[in-house]
Amino acid sequence: MNAIKIVLFAAILFNQAEAQDTPVTLTRQQALEDIHWLKFALEYCHPRLYKYDTKQTVDARFDSVTNLIKSTITGADFLNHVAGLNAAVRCGHLYTIPQQDLEKEILAKRIMPFYIKIINRNLHLFNNCSKDNNISNGSQILSINGRLAADIINNILPIVPADGYIESRKYKLIERYFYPSFQGFDLFYYLRIDKEETFRVEYLDQKTKKRSTALLQGITRDQRRTVLKTKYHIDERQWFHTPSPAVFMDAKNNYVVLTISRSFYDKAVDPDYDATLKTFFSELKARSIKNLIIDLRNNEGGSEHQQSLLMSYLFSQPFRLYEHIYVSRLDYRPLKPIIHAAEKDTSRLLDNNEDQWMRKLSDNLWINNYEYYEGLQLQPPQDNV
Repeated sequence: MNAIKIVLFAAILFNQAEAQDTPVTLTRQQALEDIHWLKFALEYCHPRLYKYDTKQTVDARFDSVTNLIKSTITGADFLNHVAGLNAAVRCGHLYTIPQQDLEKEILAKRIMPFYIKIINRNLHLFNNCSKDNNISNGSQILSINGRLAADIINNILPIVPADGYIESRKYKLIERYFYPSFQGFDLFYYLRIDKEETFRVEYLDQKTKKRSTALLQGITRDQRRTVLKTKYHIDERQWFHTPSPAVFMDAKNNYVVLTISRSFYDKAVDPDYDATLKTFFSELKARSIKNLIIDLRNNEGGSEHQQSLLMSYLFSQPFRLYEHIYVSRLDYRPLKPIIHAAEKDTSRLLDNNEDQWMRKLSDNLWINNYEYYEGLQLQPPQDNV
């Protein structure tokens, strides 16, 4: 299994706006400086920056964006450029996350009073939270503010991160509303299509099969979340509140479902992962249940321990979590000049190699100590495999 471990989340450090009520802006010099540091950070930290493109192509891409910035630029427009540069790396972990005032500005914008799903590359409207009750759930959106749905999707996709050429990953991030500052249709539409707060939606109604048009007023995120809960009994943030892992067992029909919706541990919500799996597989074996369904929908990965432990119950022979892996061990010292603005204490970001991840070849050259990496070592199967 080929895998890449990236521990890099793009967090562009925009300069503070002088006034909260005005859009964040950057001078051309500030924008070019941020692009310089972004390129430097990717070259320094990302282990597979040139996996899909040559260095010449990547350099030309950055030069192209640099040439587009002729004068002062809004933070939102600059974020659009940066998101495109990061998505072009084709790394599913390389999110572009607005910071400080820019994040506040984006999250304060009024948004569409409904949720989006992409089905067969078409936009569909779900859970309408507007005052217009005539739109059926699941209706297909034909256009928004005069832009055809296909045109909207095609313009959004280039700024959505995904591993390689996995387009389905992009669709899922467009549909996700868990992290609105760097995921979800509202953000991508705002960056790539228009910044209006009123939406003229042409749609094909799911029930009547007739074309209709609705003029919908934008609402705040809190308003939409409240209507979703009261009208549809859906908690937008239920993903964070659902215990993981969870077990459903139907001994009569000889099957069991193991749902692992998240691969990071929240002690306030989740049961002990190791103990849950040990009890679960022991009982599975004791009851001679032959059919196991593992539901990993919406699981974004995270803890390699959780992944490896689950596999140890499924493999009867020793296994490796990775057959090949490129690991970037981050040391933020070269980035300290731009980190200090947001991180008052940078000491926690500096890596003194206490765990021997790195192997020193010379004063100026350290390489990853791959032999030390646990994910490449053989792992034994569990007793109740």
